[in-house]
Amino acid sequence: WLLGHHWREAGESERAMRCFITAAERTRDALAIEETYDLYSRALELAASDEDRVRIRFERALSLAKLEDFARADRELTVVIPSLSGEDEIEALIARARSSLWTEQTEQTMALASRAVELVGAAGDDAR
Repeated sequence: WLLGHHWREAGESERAMRCFITAAERTRDALAIEETYDLYSRALELAASDEDRVRIRFERALSLAKLEDFARADRELTVVIPSLSGEDEIEALIARARSSLWTEQTEQTMALASRAVELVGAAGDDAR
C-alpha cells in the first residue's frame, strides 16, 4: 500500500492501482476486512477504464464474501453481476447466493443458485 501511495503521488495511476490491488489481496489473505475494502476502493478510484473498474469491484465483492462480510458482498455483487459474463458471472452468482443465504434471503439464494446452474449447463464442459 505504501508503494501505491507513492506511485499515486508521483502521478503513476496505473502502477499505484496495481500496488493497491496487490496489497488488498494480501490483507484479504490476512483476514483484514476493512483494510481489504479500503485498498480495493483506493484502486477503484485510480481505475482508468470501465473494464478495470468492473474487475476491481468484482474482486472486492468476492473478497468480502470470502471474508464473510455477507451483507456488503451482496450489495457489491448486485451492482457488478450485470457487467460480468462467463466464468466470472458464474463465480459472482455463487458468491452472491452464499451471501444471500447467510443474510437469510432464501428465495433469492435459490434463484441465484438456479441461474448459476443454468449458466454452467449452457457453457457445457468449458465452464467445468
